[in-house]
Amino acid sequence: MDDPALHTLAQRIAIARDERDGGGPSTGPAGSTGRSGTTDSTGARSPILVGITGSVAVGKSTLAAGVASALRDDGRVVEVVSTDGFLWPNEELNRLGLAMRKGFPESYDRDGLASLLRAIAARGCGGMVIPIYDHFRYDVSPTERHVLTRADVVVIEGLCLLGPGAECASGPIAEPLDLTIYVDADAADIEAWHRARFVANARRAAAEPGGFWDLFSGFDDASLDTAAAYTWDEINAENLRSHVLPGRGDADIVVTKAADHSIVGIHPNPEH
Repeated sequence: MDDPALHTLAQRIAIARDERDGGGPSTGPAGSTGRSGTTDSTGARSPILVGITGSVAVGKSTLAAGVASALRDDGRVVEVVSTDGFLWPNEELNRLGLAMRKGFPESYDRDGLASLLRAIAARGCGGMVIPIYDHFRYDVSPTERHVLTRADVVVIEGLCLLGPGAECASGPIAEPLDLTIYVDADAADIEAWHRARFVANARRAAAEPGGFWDLFSGFDDASLDTAAAYTWDEINAENLRSHVLPGRGDADIVVTKAADHSIVGIHPNPEH
């Protein structure tokens, strides 16, 4: 991806690593003290940990992939981890009465996510095994796992990184992160992106049966739009207001997107 904005973010991440390893000022999330780069058994520096968060459908995964590509262009080894893999499996969510709270902080294995980040910060990421979320099944895969390789940068993208509820018994989940990025956009644009993605996923069910989206395979356009609006109003908009948006003030950098998904601003967080 040859997007100047992505290379700007890649440069900011490289600066954060230099500051950390050189003993410069902390670039950790608000309230953290930062950390000096530790080394693993081979003497390699632990990777810099970058968190990317923001609303459902705002483009966190796309931004993470783009930033990772820009960093690789600069010769860095990068791993990308989604917090989706730390959602409780659907069976457990149903048992806990949280099926309609998917994406809210309580729907995540927050202790597991926090433990992973602390372990990477302390020992590096080589050989660590990460759960994978299956978007086709709309559930954590019971069998698939991703084994991380040793990396210069680990990008953690998803919900439950900042804001109320993004914490566990050991403290804030974001504490080990060296740099946090909040992806921002107008709420009306985010809703439109969510609804378009919902409808597109449901329409694909006819060609790709056997997954979660089969539930909507017989819906006409009006019914699909109604279902998309419901999931936004009753689940994702509430999560944005109550948990995601309040975390914006804790991020180091705010990336602002326009209605066409283009990046129109990359700024140090004025609330930080």
